[in-house]
Amino acid sequence: MEQRYKEYKFTLFEILIAVTVIAICFVVMLNALALNIKNIAISNGYITACFLTNSKMADILNQDKYEEATSEGDFGEDFSDYKWTLKISKLEDQDQEETDLYKLELGVLFIKGNNQRTIKVETVVYSQKAKEQDNSGADKNTNDTNSNNSDKSNNQQQS
Repeated sequence: MEQRYKEYKFTLFEILIAVTVIAICFVVMLNALALNIKNIAISNGYITACFLTNSKMADILNQDKYEEATSEGDFGEDFSDYKWTLKISKLEDQDQEETDLYKLELGVLFIKGNNQRTIKVETVVYSQKAKEQDNSGADKNTNDTNSNNSDKSNNQQQS
């Protein structure tokens, strides 16, 4: 008995379909890779903006005194794509009385891709240093008055 093995060969049509499926998968994977690279660049921009925001906020919180103001600037040549804006406003309590509380609003702007992106941070600070300066000036005046009074009493006793 003679067995005949049928050799199976791919047809041209089957090869064309296989190549087309592989090409479509390759294009989809390249688009996903390009999107991931773009998202990594945007994420790096946000990470840099977070570090710059933290640094700028630390500089602001180290100030001795706060006053209501709005300002803006940049972070120098190393971070030329990044800009900051700052708004300091004095808070009032419910009775519309002034307090020593200030609201700090810091925004860091940067451009990645075709969009402008922003990180905003807000905090409230108590301007105790300014209060202490006011009190130390009042204490100094009180001490000067007391020393003047003691000088007068000493002069009267000597007379």
